[in-house]
Amino acid sequence: MCGALLVALALSPLPAAAHGPAPAPLRILTTLDGHGDLIQTNIGIAVYRRDDLYRYICPVSWGGLETPLSVALSPDTLLLVGADGLYTSTDRGCNFTPVASSPFPSANGTALIDDGARAWALVRGDGDADDGSRLFAWPPTGPLRLALLDHARRWDAVFATADALVLSAARPVPSIVRVPRADLAGQLDGVTLTPYTPPSPVAPLQRLTVRVATADRIDLAAVSDSGVHWLRSTDGGATLTVVATGERSVHGPVPLCDGLLAVVDGEPVVDPDRPPTCDVSGLAGRALTCLGARDDLVYTCELRQLRRLAVQGATVTLEPLFALEQLVGPLPGCPSDPTAQFACQQDWLHYGAESGLVDPLDPFGDAVDDTPTHPDPADPDAGPDAADPDPDVAGPGTLDASRDAAPSAPSSASDGCQTTRTHTATTARAVALLGLLVTLGLALTRRRAR
Repeated sequence: MCGALLVALALSPLPAAAHGPAPAPLRILTTLDGHGDLIQTNIGIAVYRRDDLYRYICPVSWGGLETPLSVALSPDTLLLVGADGLYTSTDRGCNFTPVASSPFPSANGTALIDDGARAWALVRGDGDADDGSRLFAWPPTGPLRLALLDHARRWDAVFATADALVLSAARPVPSIVRVPRADLAGQLDGVTLTPYTPPSPVAPLQRLTVRVATADRIDLAAVSDSGVHWLRSTDGGATLTVVATGERSVHGPVPLCDGLLAVVDGEPVVDPDRPPTCDVSGLAGRALTCLGARDDLVYTCELRQLRRLAVQGATVTLEPLFALEQLVGPLPGCPSDPTAQFACQQDWLHYGAESGLVDPLDPFGDAVDDTPTHPDPADPDAGPDAADPDPDVAGPGTLDASRDAAPSAPSSASDGCQTTRTHTATTARAVALLGLLVTLGLALTRRRAR
């Protein structure tokens, strides 16, 4: 039975994306040794394991959203806006739990950022009885706290500087305000907002998102009825000017080579007032789909890959960082609840198969050696040097040995099928494999029908 199933899977073609946008990486949440550690994609989150291998963190863990608002406060701690509120993980995405008293569903969350010490979640009202905005602060060691309440404006975005938060909104009128951190540290009733309301050089605005803020300038991305725009204020928000305009998308700007670079409609656009000192002409014509910076890493997205913007002499080149093809199934044993594990496996079979990532002979990556390069020193069974762990050398948080262990050798009596797992896990895997067979069979039927 096992052999027949594997043969059937091997003969089934893996379809490309059957619906929705093409699978792609979106942004880097954390970095490690100069590469992406936790990476947001539009089918879930990728978590680094070793060499060029990443494991899959499934959307079902936070209610099924493929592309949630998300931040990582450390390699271990994730916070994201799920289908029905905030969810957090403290074990690199293996398990997620709702944040106590989480007050909003994903439809109301407009921004989620981190400042290195805490996360800030910006939430708009439902547009009926409550048309304002709330800003929540979440330190990993404390409860979610309401930091700001504004009944007058529907804030679109928030950006953290060293000493303040900068908020921006398009409606009911364009608004920009800088709120000192000291004001947000106290009680809610001590905060008074006096935002600038600059006349917009493009109207009407639908969304206004602050992207970069310093002491003397604020760069923003805007969406209007006429297109998308890179806007700038050099007086704290009192006035706005247009830097660049496109039809579809504005990514960035981000700091690069003592200047600023953005991507507008897939093409690089340099800051005319402060252009990078390096040559970025090699980025032209590549249809780039993202641009971001995390720590000292500047990166962009091209098709199914993330690439680093590396400066070679005075020229910017693109170096590989991550490709979807490096992603395998969920880490065995994650989530820890068997029912949640089964649901996560179904996520992988659905999104992974549509993305062409599922190996029919090893659909969950059980045969892959993904012992972390940086094992958890608190775990005596983790990593190749586990016999003499060094408590003073702590890499990024990893999962415990029971979840990292490689699968045991198959029994000769099972004709190659694994029989040493628990009954619950074996049953879940068998049903999941059957689900994959049905999914791929339906895809083949639809393809032949066309």
